[in-house]
Amino acid sequence: MARTPLLNMLLSLSRERAAAEQKQTGDQPSSSAIGRRAALRGAAGLAFTPALPLAGLAASARIAVVGAGLAGLTAARELRKAGLSPDVYEGSTRIGGRCYSARGFFDDGQVAERGGEFIDTGHKEIRALAKSLGLVLDDVLEATPPNTRSLYVFNGKPYSLADATRDWQPLYAVLRAQNAMLGDYSYQRANVEARRFDAMTVAQWIDAHVPNGRGGQLGQLIETAFTEENGADASEQSALNLISVLVVNERQRFNLYNTESDQRFRVRGGNDQIPALLAKSFGDDIRTATPLVAIAARLDGTVRLSFKRDGGVVDTVYDRVILTIPFSVMRAAVDYRQAGFRALKNQAIATLPMGASTKFQLQFTRRAWTDVGCNGEMRVPSQTFQTTWEVSRGQPGTRGLLNFFSGGSRAINAAKTDAVTLASTVMSNAAPVTPGLSEIWTGLMIKDAWTTNPWSLGSYSYYPPGYQTTVLGVEGEREGNCFFAGEHTADECAFLNSGVQSGLRAAAEVIASLR
Repeated sequence: MARTPLLNMLLSLSRERAAAEQKQTGDQPSSSAIGRRAALRGAAGLAFTPALPLAGLAASARIAVVGAGLAGLTAARELRKAGLSPDVYEGSTRIGGRCYSARGFFDDGQVAERGGEFIDTGHKEIRALAKSLGLVLDDVLEATPPNTRSLYVFNGKPYSLADATRDWQPLYAVLRAQNAMLGDYSYQRANVEARRFDAMTVAQWIDAHVPNGRGGQLGQLIETAFTEENGADASEQSALNLISVLVVNERQRFNLYNTESDQRFRVRGGNDQIPALLAKSFGDDIRTATPLVAIAARLDGTVRLSFKRDGGVVDTVYDRVILTIPFSVMRAAVDYRQAGFRALKNQAIATLPMGASTKFQLQFTRRAWTDVGCNGEMRVPSQTFQTTWEVSRGQPGTRGLLNFFSGGSRAINAAKTDAVTLASTVMSNAAPVTPGLSEIWTGLMIKDAWTTNPWSLGSYSYYPPGYQTTVLGVEGEREGNCFFAGEHTADECAFLNSGVQSGLRAAAEVIASLR
C-alpha cells in the first residue's frame, strides 16, 4: 500500500533483484504470499456497473449507512442504483472523512491534500468513479522535473539508490526463503512459521537480518520506510508487514501491499471533490453532526441504531446497516455490546490500531529543491519528520508546496509542536540537502495531525504483532444484518481506493442479501 516514495524505492530494489536472478536461473518467485488477504474476500476488482432494481418488499427495506466518507458514499450510491433509499449518517459536520482538500488557502491557486493524496494506476475503482463524476486526474509523475532524484542522508552521509541496491543483495535470498515458509495466513489458518514471524517486530527483523541492523544505512532506510508508511514505529509492527512487502513476487497484487503502487495521480482541484459530488445528489438524506453512539441487534433480525442529535439521543430501526466508521472510533465512542457481533469481530474492533501520521505542508516562493537536483523527496536526520514530497507538481504557478511527512512517534512529536516552531525546525533540518528554505518561505502552512481528529483517531489502520495470524480477515465480514466497509476492511487497506472498493463490496453484499 505504498503511500510514500521511499517504500516504492524499496519495492523497486526487490523487483530489480528478482529480475536479475530470474534471468540467471529461470526461477519464478514464490507464490505463497499471493492473495493471503484477498482470498478471504471476493470483492477485489468490483466495478461500477448498472444494478438491477430490487422489487417488492426488498425495495422498501430500511437501510442505514454510517459514515459519509468515500466508503459510505460509494455504498450509498450503489444502493440507490439498485432502487433502495439508504439513510446516510455522519458524525462530523463535514462529509468526506479522510479525503479532505485545502483549497483557497495557498497562493497561485495551489491545492493541498490534508488526508489521502495519491491514486495509483492500478486503483481502477476510484479512477472509474472520478471519471463518472466528470473529474480530471493529474499525472504527478509526468509533472516531476526531469533529471531530478530523491536525496537521502543516513549516518551523516548521502545514501543513493546504487548504495541501497548494493546493500540489498544478501537480503533477497533471506526474504524469499522466509516467505516460502509462511503459507496462507489469517484468522482461519496459520502455520508455525507464520505465527513466529507475526510475533516478531519489524525492528527485530531488521536487527536480526540486515547488516549492522538499524544502525546501518540500509537498516535505517527500511525502518524509516515502514514507520512512515504504516504510521507506527518499527517496534510496533509485525515482521509479516515487512516480508509481505519486500519478498519478490510479481503476482502478489492482492497481498497486504500493492507492489505496483506508483502514486501517479491526484484529482485536479482536490480529491475531496469526489465525496462532495457523491453527496450532492443525496441532499437531506445525509445527516451530518449525527454520531452513532450505540448498536443493538433485535430479535426479529433488525438493528437498532442510536445517534446523538440536537442534544439528545434518537433511536432508529433498520433492516440492513453498513458501518464504515473506523474501529478506533467504534471502540472509543460506540456501545456495541448488544450488537450480537462474534467474539472475533469484537476483538478486531478492540485491537486493530490506527497509525499516527502528520502532514505539515509549507509553501515557498519557488521550488528551490530542483536547484540541487532534488525531486522534492528528501530524507535527513529529524525528530519531527521522516520524508518530504512536492505537493505542487502539476499545479499552476511557480510557487512550491512541500509536505513534511511523519509517522509513528515522530508524527506525535510533530502534532504536539506548535506550527511556527515546527516550521523553523523542519526547514533547519532540511538545510543540509536544500539550504535556504526559510528565506523563500511565504509564511503559509497547514498542519494535519490525524491522531487528534475525533472522527478517525489516526490516519489509517496497520497490523501489530500477532494480529495477522489470529484476527486478520474478519474486519469486513457480515455480522447478522450489519455489514462493514472502510479502508480497514479492504484487501489493501489505507488507500483512498480502499474506501471506494470496500463500499462497492458492502453495497453488493446488502443487495444480494435482499434478493
